[in-house]
Amino acid sequence: MKTRGLLIALLVSAALNLFLVGMGVGALSYARVMQPAPAFAGAQPRMPLQAMVGSLKPERRAAFRANVRESLDATFDNIREARRLRSEAYDLMAAEPFDQALVVDRLDRARALEMASRRHVEAGMIAYSASLPPAERASLAAAMRAVMEKMRSSGVLQLWGAARVAAPVSPAVRPPRPSPAGSAG
Repeated sequence: MKTRGLLIALLVSAALNLFLVGMGVGALSYARVMQPAPAFAGAQPRMPLQAMVGSLKPERRAAFRANVRESLDATFDNIREARRLRSEAYDLMAAEPFDQALVVDRLDRARALEMASRRHVEAGMIAYSASLPPAERASLAAAMRAVMEKMRSSGVLQLWGAARVAAPVSPAVRPPRPSPAGSAG
């Protein structure tokens, strides 16, 4: 695969991960307090799950919520363990003597659990969408895309970029970046 293809795949993967993280966080907090979608016209859903539920016909919403709740319940222990591992990694990072390999291991394990959880929730949503008529499936896909776009434009990436500009990492501290194959300079 060429460097350009890898870059495109990386950007698509990053966008999908941001979408799924937001969806998972929103769904986790929302799943415990399942509220109906806003009843009045023009209401803006506050949570990603609400936006997706609102795209469905009223008679299909409860089944979608149940599907997402079931998927989230099945991954709850993994998510809790991932949080514990991240917290442990940050504690280890502050400890002396510093064991970089151990910190990286904890973060890698946390990430693997999070990815497995995202994969499970996404698979449940896709399985549910297979039961929908094409027009409703397209509406759900459009709502999912809108959530992803809203997250992308919400300022999270802009804040991260502004922090990098405001406090650039010294080249002495920054890990070296591999140069793309075949690029000059």
